[in-house]
Amino acid sequence: MTTQIPVPSGPGRTVKIGRSFEEQIKDKEEATRKRRALFDALARFVRTNNKGWVTSLPGVMPMRIECRPDSELPDLLDNFDLRPLGTSSRLEGGLITPVLVFSLSPRK
Repeated sequence: MTTQIPVPSGPGRTVKIGRSFEEQIKDKEEATRKRRALFDALARFVRTNNKGWVTSLPGVMPMRIECRPDSELPDLLDNFDLRPLGTSSRLEGGLITPVLVFSLSPRK
């Protein structure tokens, strides 16, 4: 036994669905562009004047950053959701440097 499912007909319905889908794609592209722009701006800020390092992949939020224990970077990022992830170390100029590791994302 087959069941027929009523499908709305007419060009207006098809165009509206198509436009809605296109709007959803444009909204997602705009959200992606904004997220990447925010990531790029935060990454530049973290790297400025050797304040820290971004260790996450480009565009990934929350981003992962590292900084020296005496860095002012965590205080400068108090408007963001900054969560400590622990400690690690980096090799700099042949020396092992201890670092603090954070997860950084915009506040919602």
